[in-house]
Order: sequence, then C-alpha cells, then structure tokens
Amino acid sequence: MRGSDLPTFLRLDVPAREPAVAVLPVPYERTTSWGRGTENGPAALLLASHYVELYDEELDAEPCQIGIETLPPVDVGGSDESVLRRISVAAEATLRDGRFLAAIGGEHTVTPALVRGARDAAKRDLGVVQFDAHADLRQTSGGTAWNHACAMSRVLDLR
Repeated sequence: MRGSDLPTFLRLDVPAREPAVAVLPVPYERTTSWGRGTENGPAALLLASHYVELYDEELDAEPCQIGIETLPPVDVGGSDESVLRRISVAAEATLRDGRFLAAIGGEHTVTPALVRGARDAAKRDLGVVQFDAHADLRQTSGGTAWNHACAMSRVLDLR
C-alpha cells in the first residue's frame, strides 16, 4: 500500500486540533539480508493497529485523544542519500512542530536519518538506546555504508 491507500494509525481520522503525535511511515527497503518485505512494514503495522482497543482500563481514558496524525509516507525513490535526507527533514520538521514522532520502517537503515532529524530539531546531543539482536556496527556491508548492518555506525558518525 502506498500514498492515499495507506491506512491511518488506529483508524483515526485527522484530529480537529493540532495533533500531539505524528506517525511517519518509512517504507524503505534496499539491503535486507534474509528476506524481503520490510517495505511493507509500515502498512502492515498501520493496518494491525486497527484492532487495538482505544480505551485503557488503567488510565480510564483513551490516550489517543491527545491527537494522532498519520503522515504521508516518505518518498523512498532515488539514491540512498536523497531518501535518507528526506527522512531526516521529515523527522526534524515534525519534532520542531512540537509533536512526538513515531516512525515506522522499513529496514534499520532509516535509523541514522531519524536520529539526525531528532538531533537537528533538538539542537543538542541526544542519547540513543538500541534494542536489536545485532550491533549493526559494520562500517560497510554489501558494498555500501548505507546498509542495515551499518545503521548504528552511521548513528555514531553523527557525533
């Protein structure tokens, strides 16, 4: 699913007021190792979110009432560098607007672009916590530095 065919997060309509949260689909897939399909991740997660109960018993509220907007997916056509720049720009703009950003990828290669956007929006150093089965610290893999196995090396390059 692409563009206007993409479902919205939690099947929510665009909020009437400025949303506090923005969901950014990033269907990027170029360097997967074991199988294809990461480009379908955003659409699959957005569709699966339609089955999430909105009411939270612990809070006795619907947290989604803070306003959640599903942004158009990032255009992933073109060179790696141009796509990653678009991801950074989208992340930075969303965060500068004061919204919480939830990005849905795609492969790990999108991580440094999102971190760059967050760093540029914050105008200061950030801490990054990674949860993954692999360190993703290779300098290059598959003939490129923009490989999913190099994602955290590219984050470290932002220092």
